[in-house]
Amino acid sequence: LDYSLATRFMLAWPAGDAARIMSSYAWEYFEDGPPGIRPDSRQDVTSHVTCRGTPTTSPVTDAYEADDNRFVCEHRWQGILGMARLRKQVGKDHPPNSQWQDDKIGVLSFNLGNVAFVALSRGYNIHTKQGNTDTFDLENKTTPLPKGTYCNLASELGPVPAPEFWSYLCTGGDPVVVGDDGEIKKGSILPNGMVAIHKDYTTASTWGEDGEDEDLVTLSDATAPASAADAAVARRRDELPASARSDVVV
Repeated sequence: LDYSLATRFMLAWPAGDAARIMSSYAWEYFEDGPPGIRPDSRQDVTSHVTCRGTPTTSPVTDAYEADDNRFVCEHRWQGILGMARLRKQVGKDHPPNSQWQDDKIGVLSFNLGNVAFVALSRGYNIHTKQGNTDTFDLENKTTPLPKGTYCNLASELGPVPAPEFWSYLCTGGDPVVVGDDGEIKKGSILPNGMVAIHKDYTTASTWGEDGEDEDLVTLSDATAPASAADAAVARRRDELPASARSDVVV
């Protein structure tokens, strides 16, 4: 979880000209090659690659380590591709501002120009004994965004298309509700979690006068398995015209 959070933060913070994302495989012995590789295997027909799901604990469980799917595929972990899209949309023209942090509980938030808001919680570290295990309420935190209900790009299950092809459908985690004054009316961060909302990625829901979402459409919760991510990838690709499908990569 710490590694996933660090990767998503790297993608959120607009530093450098490029960001490199790990995509690896698990191995038992140092001499092991990638899954499916053996001596003289260059002529073998490749098979479909199945990735492990996004880890839900730190450290990972013995069951996760023993998963027969040896490809870890960090680039497909929940929220990674959503944050890659955020980085691409924000670029370098919207520098971080309005930073707020609480070192005692390990929560940090900042705006990206006037187009996005990011917040993260480091959670509890079993080695340093620092951090916390509580969900952090984002209510009344100030964003630069107009009133609306926004999908959390940091928890999206699959790739997120360009705004002109956006389906207004969240695929992971609870959306964030922003009021007329730019303050968050409904939203929270789980331990080791992250919230990233962008002006172009709203939901198909309407925001009621009582502060509740009406007709909210989501596909799954934050602990969805890898199969849900695969379904999200396929669904979004199917929604796009053929000319735009190259923009949705995994």
